[in-house]
Amino acid sequence: MLLNAATHAPIEFRPMFQAWVNEAAADGAAAWVGAPGMGIMQQGGALAGNVNAYAEKEFAPWMQDILTAAVGQAIQYGFTAFQPILDTFADFTFSRVEADHEFATLYSAASLRVDGNPVDDWAEGLQVKAAYDAAFAAALAAPEGSAARAKYTGGSPGDFMGYPLSPTGYPAMYQPALAVCVRYATDQVRAQAAWAAFHQHQRIFYTMNPKYNVVP
Repeated sequence: MLLNAATHAPIEFRPMFQAWVNEAAADGAAAWVGAPGMGIMQQGGALAGNVNAYAEKEFAPWMQDILTAAVGQAIQYGFTAFQPILDTFADFTFSRVEADHEFATLYSAASLRVDGNPVDDWAEGLQVKAAYDAAFAAALAAPEGSAARAKYTGGSPGDFMGYPLSPTGYPAMYQPALAVCVRYATDQVRAQAAWAAFHQHQRIFYTMNPKYNVVP
């Protein structure tokens, strides 16, 4: 809404909204860029939000995906001050499909170690979750694309976890975040590889509801 006002409000009001957008970019950069951990919004600052809301200090990757998509939209509208934030979030977004594609769209995932310090990356977060979740640990130990994995994820072998066919499932919510990262991230080598991996495995049925069907 703020982005829309900053670009489409009557011209005499746009500077006011644009100043607010630039302030949000500055606050976000101060909170997230260069922070320890894997580059997600829960790591501190006024805009951090309450994403560490689950048990065992878990967080919601899908909440991060909503924010990442919004940051990409800000860049699309010309607010290039968001680029450092986008690159920070892109590292996390790419790492999910790089580490283990089926679990890239977990409903809840570990971002903190037992001592309360942030994990270094998504792959470490999966290992932290496995240490206290026996069922997840068994699935993670099974080969990607195996029937044992599918029994845990609830889909077919190789599917992303979290309603893989649904246009409003977790893979669908991941897609806009990944798409803007692929479009705008500085690291285009990882960007293109991540998109190829996602495109290879996603089976989202968008015919009746294409709102998340965003492409780079």
